[in-house]
Amino acid sequence: MRHVLQIQQESVHPGDRLLLVDDWIERGSQASGAQELIETCGGVLAGITVMVDQLAEERRGNLPPITRLVTGFDLPVS
Repeated sequence: MRHVLQIQQESVHPGDRLLLVDDWIERGSQASGAQELIETCGGVLAGITVMVDQLAEERRGNLPPITRLVTGFDLPVS
């Protein structure tokens, strides 16, 4: 499955600091895409807030700080 991310360019102004809110972060692809769109408009992705964080440590260096409720390891195994 392929996702297409879009942004309403008129809503982001140079210097705006934005917070990305999502339910789950696993690979960071959508967060990276959102960051690129925001920066193209002159804004800054200041942080990311998610319900569940399963992002690999090696991907974190490319993204702003992530605040989470739980990690994937905190979830019960079904």
